[in-house]
Amino acid sequence: RNINRITEHDLAFSRDEVRQFFDNIVSHSLHENDLDCLYTKTSGWISGLILFSQILAENRGEKISGKIKNFSGHHKDIFCYFDENAFSDLPGHIRDFLLKTSILDGPGIDFCNRFLQIDNTGEIVCWLEDHHIFTISCDEPEDSFCYHPLFKEYLEAKLKITFKPADLAKLFGYAARLFEICI
Repeated sequence: RNINRITEHDLAFSRDEVRQFFDNIVSHSLHENDLDCLYTKTSGWISGLILFSQILAENRGEKISGKIKNFSGHHKDIFCYFDENAFSDLPGHIRDFLLKTSILDGPGIDFCNRFLQIDNTGEIVCWLEDHHIFTISCDEPEDSFCYHPLFKEYLEAKLKITFKPADLAKLFGYAARLFEICI
């Protein structure tokens, strides 16, 4: 008996499926540039596309390209979605990991271990992936990971309201110094 693992990548819409979704379900055709931008922001994540279509329906007078430009993890609907469905029930050490690593772009496992002064980044990343918390392991650079673009923006916004400005400055400063040492 074979068991197939279905990942977020398998469930994500392709660019063409995003076009079909908007043409046939939302009844709103997208220009090529708008389609590219929306696909990049959502990575084909259907819940993100549905949330965007709801925003589109609420504000019919606004230009769609402006709505796509403003569609981010900072948007109140997306922020609330992630806060309620992906973040608030996580264990404290996982929330802390997510917030602090959100300032990094495609960090490596070893760098994160040094940055956070832990030795289990790889285990945390596997846990995040296994629990479908918008985390993707990458092969390039080796042993790195990233967050879904909207989730990363959410985490960055959440970080700013969770940490004091002085603590944020220390966090960014430490990351910069460590990066200089590591390159």
